Amino acid sequence: MAPLGGSGDAWPGSGLWRRVGRTMFRTKSVEEALADRDDDGKSLKKCLNLYELVLFGGWSGYVRGMLTGVGIDYPLYLTHWQVGPCDVDITAALSVVVLTKSSHFNGLIVGTTVFSILFIIVLGAFYADPDNWEPFMPYGVSGIFSGSALIFFAYIGFDSISAAAEECNNPQRDLPIGIMACLAIAGVLYSGVAAVITLMVKYDEIDLESPLSSAFAARGLGWAQVIISIGAFAALTSSILGGLLYLPRIYFTMARDGLMWPIFSYIHPKTHTPLPASIVTGTMATVLTLLVKIEVLADMVSIGSLFAMLMVCACVLTTRYQQPNGSITPVMMVLGLVTTSAVCFMLLVRDHPYSAAIFGLLAVLPIAYFFKTTQTFVPETFKCPLVPLTPILGILSNIYLMANLTAATWWRLFGWLALGLCIYLGYGIRNSRLAKRQNEYNEF
Repeated sequence: MAPLGGSGDAWPGSGLWRRVGRTMFRTKSVEEALADRDDDGKSLKKCLNLYELVLFGGWSGYVRGMLTGVGIDYPLYLTHWQVGPCDVDITAALSVVVLTKSSHFNGLIVGTTVFSILFIIVLGAFYADPDNWEPFMPYGVSGIFSGSALIFFAYIGFDSISAAAEECNNPQRDLPIGIMACLAIAGVLYSGVAAVITLMVKYDEIDLESPLSSAFAARGLGWAQVIISIGAFAALTSSILGGLLYLPRIYFTMARDGLMWPIFSYIHPKTHTPLPASIVTGTMATVLTLLVKIEVLADMVSIGSLFAMLMVCACVLTTRYQQPNGSITPVMMVLGLVTTSAVCFMLLVRDHPYSAAIFGLLAVLPIAYFFKTTQTFVPETFKCPLVPLTPILGILSNIYLMANLTAATWWRLFGWLALGLCIYLGYGIRNSRLAKRQNEYNEF
């Protein structure tokens, strides 16, 4: 998604490294949510009691003994049976076997998820009470944006489709259709469930631990908890599998371009999957499941996703306005817009009196600049509409949502990007295929 001409491979490399962290953190957060869901979803525990006893109980005892043996105190929040680590190991093994088989499995659990969601919407609509929507926006517009920033990670699965570009018969046609369809379907289903749950239960009475199960149980529909729990298990497992299919292919792409070690570009001759990358992905996600709390990972996934969308918008501008002589003026304009707008939005969140006016001026100037500049490259197939207005508004919107996250989340993002920069400076900058081609061209 990032242009190479004029910008080198540092920006594309940083973008891919950010996607690595975002996808790994997303996989881990879903795994821990699965463990939490199992503790809370008693109906699911009854349905899978034997499966859980044999696999999860043994896993927890093994981890406890291993940590104790090396002198590490076993964390209190790990004393319950760990569903997440076992589930990620199973799905990681499945993603390694054959992509086609894992796709069939993913189709099965996605179908189960969609059925359970439609079940919730249809059944819950019979118990809707419009009075529960009074007041309609209890926390105001600022509350909506703050909530959007925190829950943004729920919509990030659509970009995993781009990782399968090399496995599509016609990616120029299939990828845009898949991405737009994914966003539309997910948006409708999310909105339907949110509308039903808030119409069934007033917003300040919703059980934050198990909102759907509690809402139906309060209406005397305890039997519905079984279907809800099975659907939740299927949805979380599907999300883990999506991350485990997506992330190894990012490793593969970076290794093929020389930005990571060659071992990650190895393809198993029988399964035709990136085996070492899949093993590393599963191992890292499992370790994170054991050691990091879900609240931290949810914020990391949200800010990583917003940063990703910001970079996509910036790359659209850079690609469209890249000069034939390799000038990076548009790139510098975008970076200046991002930096200054971020500062102004930080001040806006803190109710600085002049930040709104400064931001408005900064928003108008780049729009005027790009409207007066001729686009040097316009794709003939699927393309972003209303350029430069759409990407500029996307950049500003993403910055605003990022500004609603905590300072600790920002520092974690900087730390992860710094780690990626160290890998690039220590290995990628010397082994980059793009850098080698440029050196050969200069020598010639």
